[in-house]
Amino acid sequence: MPVYSCDPASPGQRGSNENTNGLLRQYFPKGTNLSVHAREDLDAVVAELNPRPRKTLDWDTPAERLAGLLATCAWLRTGAPKHRQRAGTRMLRSGHEQTGAAHRR
Repeated sequence: MPVYSCDPASPGQRGSNENTNGLLRQYFPKGTNLSVHAREDLDAVVAELNPRPRKTLDWDTPAERLAGLLATCAWLRTGAPKHRQRAGTRMLRSGHEQTGAAHRR
């Protein structure tokens, strides 16, 4: 997986990071000392922000993308996947795949 570094003082190169910072500032103003907040308060903010679909993840949530990556890693380790999901699809509870814009939120 390629890894890229941003140039110093170039927020335009860190779009996803800057977007997340803006979302966090709705809860904590810039410069806020997070150590004065209870762990439960921080966890509540995480619980609100993490389920949001991300454009940079092709409208998957971070949890959905992580689950897909972990399944791929498990498949690579074992060589015997229970189910191999095609790119651009989402598994429904019924066990069927949903493709295209129909699964976008």
